[in-house]
Amino acid sequence: MASPLVSRVPQCLACIRRTTSVGDKFLLAARQQVRGKKKSRRMPNKVNAHLLRDIKGYGQQGKVMSVAAGVMRNQWYPHGLAEYATASRLKELGLKAEDILEAGMEPPTEDSASEEPSLYLDRVAGEESILETAATLETASRGVGRESAGASLDTPLSQIQAASLDSATSLESEEPAATISSKPRLGKDTVASLNPYLPEKIRFTYSRPLAAAPKKISPSLAKSAASSIKVSKSFKELQVSVTTDEIASDINKVLESRGSKASRLSPNDIVIFDGSEKSSVKHIGEYEIRIKYKDGLGSALMRKINVVAEA
Repeated sequence: MASPLVSRVPQCLACIRRTTSVGDKFLLAARQQVRGKKKSRRMPNKVNAHLLRDIKGYGQQGKVMSVAAGVMRNQWYPHGLAEYATASRLKELGLKAEDILEAGMEPPTEDSASEEPSLYLDRVAGEESILETAATLETASRGVGRESAGASLDTPLSQIQAASLDSATSLESEEPAATISSKPRLGKDTVASLNPYLPEKIRFTYSRPLAAAPKKISPSLAKSAASSIKVSKSFKELQVSVTTDEIASDINKVLESRGSKASRLSPNDIVIFDGSEKSSVKHIGEYEIRIKYKDGLGSALMRKINVVAEA
């Protein structure tokens, strides 16, 4: 009789895999993380600034206010309009956190209340454009129009704009002249300058090939072998190799030895003529070459190369 207490533990691998896979499905859902949506508004990055001068629309000299970090970094601090009000600086000034004003929250005065809104905004925009123009002139003029580059805030905007246009015009007129003078002179003048330094003929010498040692032939085969010997080719028909690379290298050496200051030649500046344009010479003889800079203008310089056998 079988025991009523049958073990509930799986007895085969298939059952074990099935039971463990069911548990993994529940654990996978528990391991997932859901990031909550943030509803808080991102606060602007502000710094405390101690005004060193009266700034229209913000405050009077000596006030400490909280402004955007970009305004302080790019406009006020570089032009000496304000300084950073750190904790130690506030302590030196004898001010507290309650004394810091928000930008644009200055208590209204009689002068500001009497001004019209449109005129008020125009003055603020005009001062900002004056600051930007003065900063541009300081960096771009480089000594041209020092009066306009060092213009103060009291200088009219029309004068500063006129000075900036004059300096920009002078800079534009100077740039093409510098470009033309710095460009290397190529073409007919450069090729013509090679003429007094290059000889009419450039010689390339090749050594004769060594004659092969005669093979020993038995007396019985001498008669038949003599009739089968072929006449060897003349040295003129033997192949050689003179490329435009070698020609350019030799010409550059000649130019350097004779003190020429012309630009170095490249293989692309030389063409060999042997009935047609070629880039190399394969046989002994005299050939004509043409020298011309690829990026130059004007006529080319003609010379001859003589490929000869070594005596």
